[in-house]
Amino acid sequence: MDLNYQNIAVLEPDLDILNLYEISLHEFDYSFKGFTNPRSLLEYIHSEPKQVGFLIMEYKLEGNITGCEAADKVNSIDSKIKMAFLTGYHDIINNRLELEIIMKPIPITQLLKIVKKYMD
Repeated sequence: MDLNYQNIAVLEPDLDILNLYEISLHEFDYSFKGFTNPRSLLEYIHSEPKQVGFLIMEYKLEGNITGCEAADKVNSIDSKIKMAFLTGYHDIINNRLELEIIMKPIPITQLLKIVKKYMD
C-alpha cells in the first residue's frame, strides 16, 4: 500500500453504526474517516488527495445518489482508492462495478478481516 493512502473511509448514514466502526478500527490501529453523506465524503477526497486507501460504502444511500454513482464520483477523483459496498439489503447480488458486497450485520472480526485484505 502506498504510504500516502493510509486512511480507511466509511460512508454510513447511521451515526451509531459509524461510531462502532470507528471505535473498532481505531482499536486495531487503523486510521479512520467516517462520513454520513456522500457529499462530505466526496469533498474530503477532493480536498485531501491520496489520503483514503480503502472506502467502505453503504450501497443504498439516502437522497439522490446511489452507491454506484458515489463510487463513480470517487473513481473520477482518485481511481486508486479500493472500494467495497456494505449493505443490509440481501436482494443485492450484483453491482455494475463488481465491487465486493459486505452484508450487514457484520461482526467486527469479519470487518477487520476485510479491512486487512484491502489495506495490507
